[in-house]
Amino acid sequence: MSVLPSSPILVVGAGPAGLAAALGLARAGRDVRIIDHHAQRSAHSRAIGINSRTLGLLDSFGVSAELVAAGQRVGALNVHLGERRLKLDYRKLPVKHNFLLTLHQSETERLMEQALNGYGVQVERGRTLTQLEVGSGQASGIIGGAAGAEAFTAPHLIAADGVRSFVRQTLGIPFVGHTLPGQWALADVRLDWAYGHEEAQVFTRRGGALLAFCYGDGLHHILATSPELLSELPEGTRVLEVLGHSTFEVQHRVAAQRSSGPVMLIGDAAHAQSPVGSRGMNHGIEDGLSAAHSLITRTEEHSSRQRWARGQRTVRLTELQTRLLSTTSAAAQAARNFCLPLAMGLPKVDAWLLHELSGLGQNAAPAPRPAVTPRLGWL
Repeated sequence: MSVLPSSPILVVGAGPAGLAAALGLARAGRDVRIIDHHAQRSAHSRAIGINSRTLGLLDSFGVSAELVAAGQRVGALNVHLGERRLKLDYRKLPVKHNFLLTLHQSETERLMEQALNGYGVQVERGRTLTQLEVGSGQASGIIGGAAGAEAFTAPHLIAADGVRSFVRQTLGIPFVGHTLPGQWALADVRLDWAYGHEEAQVFTRRGGALLAFCYGDGLHHILATSPELLSELPEGTRVLEVLGHSTFEVQHRVAAQRSSGPVMLIGDAAHAQSPVGSRGMNHGIEDGLSAAHSLITRTEEHSSRQRWARGQRTVRLTELQTRLLSTTSAAAQAARNFCLPLAMGLPKVDAWLLHELSGLGQNAAPAPRPAVTPRLGWL
């Protein structure tokens, strides 16, 4: 067993949240190490939406331009309530990135990792945290992998190791919340239909809802609140090709605390929520940049409280949106179909919804500044 001579900040998990944390630290000149238990970047993901706030936060890293070039701009979200259609138009937003960007998560991760490589940091794949101890002012333990086990000591550890977080479970931090009944379904398909490819569509049905997001070349990411709904695409729609299909459970949970000594929880390790509203991955990236910023400015305790409060708020709002769309109660559907058009007809409500869905309603920490040649961030 080897022992590393230096003690960089350790980031566990190389998804979007972990990559964001490592990016923020590396750009500020901090010594950082990032590991991931997967031998290679995963090609499977439920996250494809990158909102306005996230693009703004990543802009100062030079990542946003490449994301936008690779992705599909979605200018509006249409909600179909029977014969009625309600539109939330992202193009009304007074910001540079006034759209939702759709891009497969694996490509988002590739571009973020490429930016991280530019700061001299490589993701160590096939490396798994197998033992963790938290002492006064440092974290230590064992990292395993095909190349053998090694002991590590780190002044700080940022856990971005997912919903089943080994770090969170080892620390005994409760993951408070619940799992929704039933299964949801996800399909990546190539469609020929009457709704175009530049706006997202939400179709309400008696059995729940279907959400469709195009991510280029006629490919659509279809999310259904039950597997049976995948057969209820609008009349006249032709499915030309099915690229993938899966089912999954939806959880709404928040870690009871965001930090324990030198350890911070971010991303899915800290909160779980449904994909409705496209907040999960975006929330994780905000978490990562916020965690990095707090270590650089030495405001860990204050930042941890902020992230916990923001996580609670985001998960609550996501659950409200989820229940609003997925309800199968005839009475609740009738109330929704009557009240929602009235509410969205009010300019202040329309503006509030746009800001929430674009992430601009969130109070996230600014992106960390670089160690040399500071550039003005988006915030």
